[in-house]
Amino acid sequence: MSLTIGIIGLPQAGKTTLFSALTRLDAGAASASQKPNQARVAVPDERLDKASAIFTPKKTTPTAVDFLDVAATVTVEEKGSLGKRVLGSFRTVDALLMVARAFDHPYLGAPRPRADLETLDLELVISDLSVIENTLERNRKMPTEARVWFEQVRDVLQEGRRPDPALIASPPEAARPFAQSMSLLVAKPTIVAANVGESALGNEDADPAAQEARGWAEEHRREFFAVCAAIEQEISQLPPEEAQEFMSGLGIEKSGLDKLIVASYRSLDLITFLTVGEDECRCWTVHRGATAPEAAGKIHSDLEKGFIRAEVVTSEDFLRLGTMAACRDKGVLRLEGRTYVVQDGDILNIRFNV
Repeated sequence: MSLTIGIIGLPQAGKTTLFSALTRLDAGAASASQKPNQARVAVPDERLDKASAIFTPKKTTPTAVDFLDVAATVTVEEKGSLGKRVLGSFRTVDALLMVARAFDHPYLGAPRPRADLETLDLELVISDLSVIENTLERNRKMPTEARVWFEQVRDVLQEGRRPDPALIASPPEAARPFAQSMSLLVAKPTIVAANVGESALGNEDADPAAQEARGWAEEHRREFFAVCAAIEQEISQLPPEEAQEFMSGLGIEKSGLDKLIVASYRSLDLITFLTVGEDECRCWTVHRGATAPEAAGKIHSDLEKGFIRAEVVTSEDFLRLGTMAACRDKGVLRLEGRTYVVQDGDILNIRFNV
């Protein structure tokens, strides 16, 4: 499955710099022309790298994430907001990354991450309120059950706050086609990134602005991480060995991309499984709780239809023992049936018959 993350933030928060760092693209020119910045990035996975070193396959395929960044330029009528064009662009994404400025700015002054995050969240609420009101107006003959649910959501949005996740996640059957077409922004998992200054690197836990953003994220049950977008952009331009040395010198244990991937997978409740061999070593992404046939379907629909059994070994056991034969001899390679729930890091070999 392909994961798409939309990056939002107020002007000067550093969201486009972070996009450039994550994707290794110069996004400034596109932002200046108001064109959306979009790029696909391979998800780093040490397990895949080690498996590929063992098999030396013809092809190594990591899973990928698409990032979307849209310049926050507005019309006169939309002064003070991100604008309909910007927020409308994010209705197709799977998750949102809210970037909050946590560094001093020469013109804007000291950071106010809590206020900025509240502003961004309110923008999402207002945008969805407009969409729901328009939907109710256009669909006057909407089934009563659906209308009641939308009115409940609308009433909460009118108070300037997000509806309870349980309400958003369980629309009645009659409301689902309308809800799916709207793709409400407040229903999307949201991650908070505090964009800190270089002086806070390696000491984000003691940085007041970063902790202010963390506090807001925890209060609103959002995943959080701190990052210095400007430094991440510098790191992204270096060869891997130099980048690692540079990060170590600055006290950076994980890259911004690594932090974001972990936060995104937790927010969306995703896991990764692997398929390995001499032809290809590959990572696949599924929702946590997926059964072996469902995981097989991610590889190819025929594998799910004709599923018989799955040979399963953890990546830890395989990398420790080095071969499938050794895993079989040690009893850690096992056969699992249709009810087996795939675990993060499982290596699967699907037996099927079509």
